[in-house]
Amino acid sequence: MFLRFLISLILGIAAGKVFHFFFFYFFDSYVISILVGILAYYLIYRSLKYIVTRKGSKTVLNDPFKAVASEKAVREGMEKLKNLRGNTRMIANNGVASKVVEICRIGAEIFDYLGKNPGDISKARQFINYYLDATEKIVNQYIELSARKDKTKEIEDSLKRVESMLDSIKDTYSKQLHNLLEDDLLDLNTEISVLEKTMKYES
Repeated sequence: MFLRFLISLILGIAAGKVFHFFFFYFFDSYVISILVGILAYYLIYRSLKYIVTRKGSKTVLNDPFKAVASEKAVREGMEKLKNLRGNTRMIANNGVASKVVEICRIGAEIFDYLGKNPGDISKARQFINYYLDATEKIVNQYIELSARKDKTKEIEDSLKRVESMLDSIKDTYSKQLHNLLEDDLLDLNTEISVLEKTMKYES
């Protein structure tokens, strides 16, 4: 958190300097200078992000075992999601099927991210080793039980429990995706606040 704030502060100061420079020496227009400052902020941020991303990728590439493990985890995870998505055809309840499809969509986003950022594979270890397999098992059991003709009260109760927990599973997947993306995004409010304070100080 401190590192993110420090980066935001540095970016804000740099953008403020650019704003100050263009305002006094070129445009003499507050609006245009602000736009130039924001553009400078964005370009510096993208440059820093590119450097950090390349550094993380090189770490994985320099370790062939990590690279292979990451690629294998992504490939197997996507295959499980594909099978799970295909099995929704056997779910008679359209509402339940739609929820499973949405879970698979978020899961695919997670693995797509990990495929592009293999250095972050450790952050999703619990998702890969537990949540995905548990989801697959629960949904498959739901399909099996819902297909039975002789549904007892216990079976009906189990089906309802699964149906009620699908939203929680989706929320868990969404949180995992958010946690992965969080390191790639500086807090927008902090960025704006730092930039505004810097520009106010410079002017």
